[in-house]
Amino acid sequence: MIFFTIIMLMVEVFLLAYGKPFKQTMIDLGEESIKKAKVGADNYRPSIDLGLPSLGLILTMVSTLVFDLLYLSLAFGHDPLAYPTLSLLGLYVLSIIAAVIKGKIKPDLTTDSGIHKYRNKLKSGRSFISIASILIWIAYYVYMLYVLIV
Repeated sequence: MIFFTIIMLMVEVFLLAYGKPFKQTMIDLGEESIKKAKVGADNYRPSIDLGLPSLGLILTMVSTLVFDLLYLSLAFGHDPLAYPTLSLLGLYVLSIIAAVIKGKIKPDLTTDSGIHKYRNKLKSGRSFISIASILIWIAYYVYMLYVLIV
């Protein structure tokens, strides 16, 4: 458990320092969505170049989801207070629900202003909420490392 805690702590520090690892893939997929909206769904031919990066993005997202949930469920046995693990699990579930709801809202790609807003959103930097979330995860992993060592 200490090994996995150190690995996850390093991953979160990496995310804090460098941002999302698949940022360019997300931008490229967004540009493909714009192209699909401009050309029309019937005449659209997807880019083959995005296949492998998209697969890497999906595998990373799914493995992170499974590993985080598995880690949090195993952490209940080691956490003497259980409140930090329970609150982080609740925060994690709420963030998944928020991401699903946010993903259901489709951007307006029929107008130039909608396309411009969508491109700005794709290319924007990190938000305060994402940085705060990473800092919460780092604090949790430091706490768990302390609990596991002491």
